[in-house]
Amino acid sequence: MKRGQVMGQPIIFVFYAIVAILVLFLGFKWVVNVSDQGNEAEYVIFMNNLESEIERIASYNSGSTILLDELRIPKGVEEICFADWDLTQTGVVNDEILSGYIFAVDGGEKNIFFAGEKIKALSSDFSLSVSPLCDSTLDGKLNFKLSKEGSSVFVRSLS
Repeated sequence: MKRGQVMGQPIIFVFYAIVAILVLFLGFKWVVNVSDQGNEAEYVIFMNNLESEIERIASYNSGSTILLDELRIPKGVEEICFADWDLTQTGVVNDEILSGYIFAVDGGEKNIFFAGEKIKALSSDFSLSVSPLCDSTLDGKLNFKLSKEGSSVFVRSLS
């Protein structure tokens, strides 16, 4: 080997190492991004399914009931609360941040709240006997039932 070739080999190995590190770093970042998008999609699907169940029971006859325990709870949701702004807010909210959020928007348009990694809210048409009505979802189940009474949809706790 010539003298110039011996000096150039370590530089090529360093270049290969830098390229390999960049490929691994960008690949890891891409996988994390895809995972985050999947979690967000799961959240949106859950919220759509919940709204669909409320709309579905609204179209049923009076006396009909739907259990919500089959809905798949997305990762990161620790508590779900339903609020009825026509009632005095006497229910118990376990998550302090969610409690503050619910009472800050008292009377607002949103009436279903999700606590956990992030707080989200949506609005739907239902009634409650106690507001806010909350359930910890750490057991992986939504312990609520929807019942049609007259022309109103009521959300009730299973416990």
